Amino acid sequence: MIRSVFMKKAICIEAVAAIRVQDSPQAQMVSQALYGESMDVLELSRHGAKIALHADGQQGWVALNQIALVEDDRHTARQTKVVTKRFLETPIEGLNCLLSMGSELESNVSALGESPVTDVKVLAESLLGAPFLEGGRSCFGLDGPALVQLVFKSVGLYLPRQAEDQSALGEVLSFVEESQIGDLAFFENNEGQIDHAGIMIEDQKIIHAYGRVRLDRLDSSGIFNTELNAHSHKLRFIKRILT
Repeated sequence: MIRSVFMKKAICIEAVAAIRVQDSPQAQMVSQALYGESMDVLELSRHGAKIALHADGQQGWVALNQIALVEDDRHTARQTKVVTKRFLETPIEGLNCLLSMGSELESNVSALGESPVTDVKVLAESLLGAPFLEGGRSCFGLDGPALVQLVFKSVGLYLPRQAEDQSALGEVLSFVEESQIGDLAFFENNEGQIDHAGIMIEDQKIIHAYGRVRLDRLDSSGIFNTELNAHSHKLRFIKRILT
């Protein structure tokens, strides 16, 4: 039996916790919560919790044993720092844990100290080779919008989880040639829906997640994949998020 709770808070206590569409371990994973991220608890069941992640508002069900319920004053008093490395090996409660970029620790974590634009490139390049995982949101497996979200969270900008929502931000560029480091490119499927995103770096190159996090070239048609010798994604537009 499910009982409702109103805006109780919780913190993710596992390196990665699946967020699913239903209260079942077999249900589709729509996203993930990372270690230390906080959330509102909307409902509780015997083994799960329906949550809304504070980082991006993503709602879904997580396993109850992967979060810790906290009181409002405990949540308000928390001061965290975002992990900005691809992964961080750190002791937690006597265990050696491996945390992903985007995780949050209640202690000092070394961060990149350059300008946001430079940091975006360094952070995106550090994820090259990470495996693709639909609904994934960590360096252990992630999709295109999650790649964008993790990199920008690491420089202090909290973006939506889905590519379509991310595409509503920023200013549209007129030409591909205008793109700069940190601009975001968005791509559409055959139905005209935005379903993919990537991060521009210099020389019209893009870092995105397709099979793995990879570096490709972008032209006015879309992403040209040299392994396929074809365009893999159709460009909708490029937007400037960083100013």
